[in-house]
Amino acid sequence: MIELKILEKNELKEWNRIVKESSYGTIFHTLEWMEILTKIFKVKELHLGIYKNNELIGVFPAFLQRKGIFKLITSPLREAATPYGGPIIKESLKGVLSAFDKFTKPIGYVDVTFSPKLYLNSEILKNYNYEERFTYILNLEQEIDDIWKNLKKKCRNAIRKAEKSNVTIIEGDKKEYLEEYYKMVEDTYKKSNIKPPISMKYYQMVFDVLYPKKQLKVLFAEYDGKLVAGAIFPYFDNRIYYWDGASYREYNKVAPNNLIQWHLIQWAVENEFKIYDMVGANIPSIAKFKASFGGDMVKYFYVYKFNSVLAKYGRCAYVWWRKNIKKDLR
Repeated sequence: MIELKILEKNELKEWNRIVKESSYGTIFHTLEWMEILTKIFKVKELHLGIYKNNELIGVFPAFLQRKGIFKLITSPLREAATPYGGPIIKESLKGVLSAFDKFTKPIGYVDVTFSPKLYLNSEILKNYNYEERFTYILNLEQEIDDIWKNLKKKCRNAIRKAEKSNVTIIEGDKKEYLEEYYKMVEDTYKKSNIKPPISMKYYQMVFDVLYPKKQLKVLFAEYDGKLVAGAIFPYFDNRIYYWDGASYREYNKVAPNNLIQWHLIQWAVENEFKIYDMVGANIPSIAKFKASFGGDMVKYFYVYKFNSVLAKYGRCAYVWWRKNIKKDLR
């Protein structure tokens, strides 16, 4: 029998080991990332242990939130620039999700975004509302020359253009670099009149928690003595992720973003990483850029469930508000 229990602090020592040993484990499942989200968003973290016959066989990071009169349990934290959550386990998902349903029955609404390549069959999906999402994942266990050959021609030309324009790549090894990076973020979203979805405080917290533990790579492109583009790559074990990127739009003509990505790929191969997840292929313009680096498009699932009619109508109202009202308030 499989059941979920909230782990005590003294029981968390096995958490990251379980995440590391699973092919579905990501940086976003780790204790460090949960710590970041808890500090930034002031929510209650749920360190759920997955037990079979009283033996810990997996972990399930989740968060308890309140939206108005509704309680939600989500994995990962909703609207928190965190792409993946869900269970990390070698057992059948069906038993785990049945236990999760039992654990969350008193909660009005639950949702889970699973790791890429974690297959959910029709028998599991029939119990949930779901959406298919996509990302690009690049296999780094190959020669760098072969990766270069698999880049789209336009991408290779952009990298060459950046190099010929004397764009150089530097490490963002101090938190002070984030001040310039946030200016790039603001410039990136200014065209669409959208407030940046990630706060400066959030970027700083990611740096403070992950960089000292050697779980973060921050790169900048420099052109004519000025930082013109940057990107942030958290990593865990042999897996690295393209979490965020930004640039000053006026300098995109010298292709600094392409060069940053190529530099990251070279570094990751040299340091024996196995996969590079570019995190997200659901916005066409961004997906086109990510596809140009030759990775495989991989599907993953977002599932959600209502445990009350009131929660269902509440979610519909919230989705409508985000689409029609919040957009106008920006």
